[in-house]
Amino acid sequence: MLQVPIGIEASLQGVVDLVKMKAIVWKNEDLGAAWEEKDIPDDLKEISEKYRQELVETAVEQDEKLMESYLNGDAIKNEDLIKCIRKGCLNFDFVPVLTGSAFKNKGVQPLLDAVVDYLPSPENKELDVAIELFNSELEKLKEEKKAQDVVRKAERAKAAAVKELQDAEKNPNLSAEEKAAAKDKWIKADENLKVVLAGGQPDMSGEDEAANESAEQADETEVDTSAQDDDAEQADGTEADTSAQDDDAEQADETEADTSAQDDDAEQAEIIDEPDVLGCGVPIEQMQETVKEDKQGNQDDSEGSAAVEESEDLSTEDA
Repeated sequence: MLQVPIGIEASLQGVVDLVKMKAIVWKNEDLGAAWEEKDIPDDLKEISEKYRQELVETAVEQDEKLMESYLNGDAIKNEDLIKCIRKGCLNFDFVPVLTGSAFKNKGVQPLLDAVVDYLPSPENKELDVAIELFNSELEKLKEEKKAQDVVRKAERAKAAAVKELQDAEKNPNLSAEEKAAAKDKWIKADENLKVVLAGGQPDMSGEDEAANESAEQADETEVDTSAQDDDAEQADGTEADTSAQDDDAEQADETEADTSAQDDDAEQAEIIDEPDVLGCGVPIEQMQETVKEDKQGNQDDSEGSAAVEESEDLSTEDA
């Protein structure tokens, strides 16, 4: 109900609009052509509040967010309430009820407004139908694709079971129990494919077992990876220690080289501090005199040798 009448039968004066919560009162002399909005009469406030609450509770069921907001105690705006009423009318969830008097044309204007606000528009009819058809076809395509995927999955499972059975029959190392298990797997896959092709639900027990095995393998892989990470961390720590030892050794070599250089500098400093003494302990002046004497002796020997050679040449010529 969207309206509450003000008066009945011949005493009908107007209606209470439960959406706007206003009273619409017509003037009798104009036969419904003129009206005015007023506050709700005191004697109708209680019943108007009651029907307003029922209207809101019914309308907000069309929108989950508005329903949640309403249940949380929030007030519902008139614009949102109109949208919910329209949606309910389009979905045929409920039919709005209005009041009026055809004899004096009272209630005609609010009725026309309700037609515009709540009923489908001819301008949107083709679009709404097209959207509905599109959504319907889309759902059909989705269902067909889902069914095709299930069939292909069952076919692949059967093909894998056939190959596994053929390999088991050719392998002489497998026991009879293992070959029987491969044959049972092929039989189940074949039966499952027949059920799927007939439109039934596939058997998912094998997939659950495979999923559990995959989960266990994933856990084991994760443990192995964690152990490898620990080993890598230890290796990095060992490498860092070795590098630190190498650095220490290099520093020790550099320190030793510096010490050796310092020793050489000290020796040179000692020599410089005692300029009269060479490394052999002989004074410099004495060494210089000795060198001069050696040079003079060599020079005298050279001159004597030259004189002897000249005399021999002369003797040879005389002969």
